[in-house]
Amino acid sequence: YYHVMEAYASLGNGAVAMPANKNRAPILAQAVFDKLKDSTNLIPTVREHRLLIRAWSNSTCKEAAYKAMGLWMNMLRLFRAGDEEMEPRLEDGKMVLEAWSRAINKHSARRAQTVLNAMEKLVTHKKTDVRPDLDCYKYVLIAMSRSKVPDVGANVIDLFNTMEEDRIFPDTACFDAAIETFKNCSRRAKLEE
Repeated sequence: YYHVMEAYASLGNGAVAMPANKNRAPILAQAVFDKLKDSTNLIPTVREHRLLIRAWSNSTCKEAAYKAMGLWMNMLRLFRAGDEEMEPRLEDGKMVLEAWSRAINKHSARRAQTVLNAMEKLVTHKKTDVRPDLDCYKYVLIAMSRSKVPDVGANVIDLFNTMEEDRIFPDTACFDAAIETFKNCSRRAKLEE
């Protein structure tokens, strides 16, 4: 099953990549994953979960970020239930956060913050040593800068404070995203007046 999923997922990458394939690739891989889940004697492993998260994260489908997040949250649920193999790695969270930073969705910023908060809680509760890094915060800030929600800017300072506490130093992209978020919030506030 894994190799079939891998073949489908690779349709959207490389020399044969075409826009239509990029959108179909995760859908085809998801169909195999679902068939595997519905099987009575086979259970999807962490390899299938990660492959499918990567496929959805690389996709341009409208629901790609939702699908990637759902798989990541399922891994997290299984890990919390005691399946040590399903421990989400930093790369898994980054892929989901990057998908939300590219998603065109009103709630992208909130969803990205949910993933980041879940990652932080795992570290806080000493369930894992996988801590969010600069890229994680950058993807959340980018999602916030693209948000159409007027009060999303309220969380920017909290993110920078958390980064400072964790000794993560923001780069130019973080500051650019923060400025864009404040600018968008200000513009929306003026329109509401």
